[in-house]
Amino acid sequence: MLVRPFRPGDEDACAGVFNRAWAGALPDVPRQMDGRAFLNQTRGEEVLIAEADGRLLGFAAVYRPDAFIHHLFVEPAFQRRGVGGALLDCALALAGGSATLKCLRRNEGAWAFYARAGWWEVEQGADEWGLWGRFAMRTGAAEG
Repeated sequence: MLVRPFRPGDEDACAGVFNRAWAGALPDVPRQMDGRAFLNQTRGEEVLIAEADGRLLGFAAVYRPDAFIHHLFVEPAFQRRGVGGALLDCALALAGGSATLKCLRRNEGAWAFYARAGWWEVEQGADEWGLWGRFAMRTGAAEG
């Protein structure tokens, strides 16, 4: 597996991963994205792509000015195979070693993933998609 920067033309594949991952995690909260919406959602962000054998396995989008990981989605068939962890590590490094992200409470799989990775909840809120928690991480924080 390789984690690389986004290239023009990746947007449709990223939107497809987003749609499948969202539907798998949150089937009761309909949401769809196409390539154009993906580009709009990630405008001003740096997008990282995880791929293997030319197939896009997942992506993460980082808004560096706020050290905020805006998106992290993995193709459902490749979840629990290290793709999300690799993207999360690379996104944290891209953010400068300290970052936050938001996760919907009802997305139990993602919530557990971030907790296992050593991220901790620092804020709670709600938006159009439901209740969320903001997680934070600082490089080296998981050890201490």
